[in-house]
Amino acid sequence: MTFMRLSLFLFVLFALAHCAPQSHGNLAPSSPEPLSIAAPSPVESESAVAGQRPRTPSDDNPGGFATRQGCYRHPIASPQWWHTRVGYQIFVRSFRDSDGDGTGDLEGLQSRLNYLSDEEEGLGADLIWLMPILQSPSYHGYDVEDYRAVDDEYGSETELSALLKEADKQDIRLIMDLVLNHTSDAHPWFVSDAMGTGEEAQER
Repeated sequence: MTFMRLSLFLFVLFALAHCAPQSHGNLAPSSPEPLSIAAPSPVESESAVAGQRPRTPSDDNPGGFATRQGCYRHPIASPQWWHTRVGYQIFVRSFRDSDGDGTGDLEGLQSRLNYLSDEEEGLGADLIWLMPILQSPSYHGYDVEDYRAVDDEYGSETELSALLKEADKQDIRLIMDLVLNHTSDAHPWFVSDAMGTGEEAQER
């Protein structure tokens, strides 16, 4: 619980820091610009304002863009895909349980892609950020035991591949929270090091 609260606190600080009014020259604060939703307009993709996400053109939105200014206050000449997507972070364990074992899994997530991406009945997200799903002895997955295996409670590599294919069909980007800066003490590197055997132990 403490870990989740700390993560939320850091996220809020990050958001406030990036949305705060900017200062320019002699540390004199500039006038804060309001964060408002601009009226839709036909804008070419190369000159689109950051935060605009391509949508299907309609009578009330002929340009096919929905402006989502967010914290961006100035246009970006050539926005990348991560500037224009609507993201949703998912903790798979608590999202959707497909087999009734009490733990969310990849198959359950795949079954709800329509809801996540639907702009009318769902969340309108076209980017999914998965919290750690690799093999780990902890419920949160931030101490990885095997970087090449999906956690058994979430499914398998086959189910992950199926999720990726279905997400691609629906034009949903998927990124993973890949924890490379530290591993579990159950990882082979640590086990070998603790025993004082193996090439990994000798190198350290």
